Amino acid sequence: MTTYPKTREEYKAAILHNIYRLVQALELDDDRDSPTWTAQSIHHDTREYFNAERWKPRPVNEGIRAKLPVGEVLTFRIQKWTPEAGDPRPGHQFVTGRLVEIRDLYYSRDDGANFQVVPSGKRNPREYSYRVACGQSLKVWRGKLTESEAATRTPLYEHEKIPPVQYDKEEAA
Repeated sequence: MTTYPKTREEYKAAILHNIYRLVQALELDDDRDSPTWTAQSIHHDTREYFNAERWKPRPVNEGIRAKLPVGEVLTFRIQKWTPEAGDPRPGHQFVTGRLVEIRDLYYSRDDGANFQVVPSGKRNPREYSYRVACGQSLKVWRGKLTESEAATRTPLYEHEKIPPVQYDKEEAA
């Protein structure tokens, strides 16, 4: 089974190892170890190593991992969007269940997390995601709560990205 690098140090070690393998293949004129694949691997790993977007800090993800206890029953309120007037869909998800796992967001360099939660009364985990963006927020309480009970308690974890200040054009003139 092939393992892929996850940190910059692992990428650096993989690049140096593949360079060593490629030099050996060139010196021995040996193509049994697939030097073309090794060169493509060096190219890919070098791009990932120098990709600044990949290595930017993710403070919300780190805070979620530090503060939320895995294996306990938690209540989540994930605000997805602010519904417009007359929109019948709620703009948030309210979930109570046991937190099984916290993962990074799939296919994204954004800050946030995916939660594997077994909702109350269910057997299998469901996945819920929170991405840091304007208009989105996350509140987490310990225990099994209803929406009205949660409104009266202090959350275990809370994050809200405040939208930028918008000025009225008429006032500015």
